[in-house]
Amino acid sequence: MDLHETNEYVDSLFPVGMYRVSRYRCIPHGRGFRDLHWHEELQLMLILKGTVTVQVNGTDYELKDGQGLFINRGALHMSSEMTEDAEYVSFNFPEKLLSFFSDSRMEYQYVKPYTGSFAVRAFLITENAVIQKLYKLKELIENTENKFREYDISILITEIWRKLLEFKEMQISGQDIKGSVRQECIQLMLTY
Repeated sequence: MDLHETNEYVDSLFPVGMYRVSRYRCIPHGRGFRDLHWHEELQLMLILKGTVTVQVNGTDYELKDGQGLFINRGALHMSSEMTEDAEYVSFNFPEKLLSFFSDSRMEYQYVKPYTGSFAVRAFLITENAVIQKLYKLKELIENTENKFREYDISILITEIWRKLLEFKEMQISGQDIKGSVRQECIQLMLTY
């Protein structure tokens, strides 16, 4: 089984996707419950109801409704446990969306240090300001009648990233780096 997932977007000119996942289905079709994988895109999760345990590079995150999770690109992850009624959405998007353009200051100062690091693999999102923006993102993606939908989605994802940087400050410790090197080796072996 191939653990690398290649996300297929409805619109290849706007590679932002939202997956709705429960114990028994994933819409649109993608990796669902208990399906270990990794992908190149960044991922934001929002728990809509129930409790979900998400495993990222061997670390378990227990999430309840109204909480979220950031998963970095390349991180091995899966929803490993879900209550019967649990449901969540995950938003996948390329990191270049956060940079505005290649070789920008934003890319070098606010994106690459975090997305290019195996030390920042995932973290829990509980800040109300960010959670409310994730609910708004879900609404924007579902509203296909919005004339400026792509702009509104891109702006909101960037606002979410900005808030995550502010709240989390995504500090990288020496212990994180040691664990990330080990995880990178495991991932290379699994890919082989």
